[in-house]
Amino acid sequence: MTKPWPSRTTLPVQFRDIDAMGHVNNAVYLAWLEQARNTFYLEMLGRRDPFTKGLGLDFVVARAEADYLAPMHFGDVAEIIMWPVRVGGSSFTLDYDCRKQDGTAFLKARTVLVAYDWENARSKPLSDELRALLTAGLGSGPWELS
Repeated sequence: MTKPWPSRTTLPVQFRDIDAMGHVNNAVYLAWLEQARNTFYLEMLGRRDPFTKGLGLDFVVARAEADYLAPMHFGDVAEIIMWPVRVGGSSFTLDYDCRKQDGTAFLKARTVLVAYDWENARSKPLSDELRALLTAGLGSGPWELS
């Protein structure tokens, strides 16, 4: 099942996400991106189990960058909007626009992902199917990081 770009995921702030300062710990934001990305990737390709050999998650994160714009607190709800901005031979780049329930931007981020062959422990070319799905989403985001 494919979903139109941009992808949207909503996640409530959990008590476990909060640090000693009373706001969401910075590392949690990357975990939220991972959750949104992995869930959408599997759905987009019609896959169910991230660990199924040849039919699971077949990429690694090569780079992650994040601009923290506002704190999140217990009771807040995060909306993670994600879309592709570059599709290469064996890698692709996703941008993220993350907002609170009131529309306040709390994070802008980008990840570079590399298609990965787990058996041979090396990168691999993007499949034609994945390339087409990613290419269809180019230009669908509200902004692109510079």
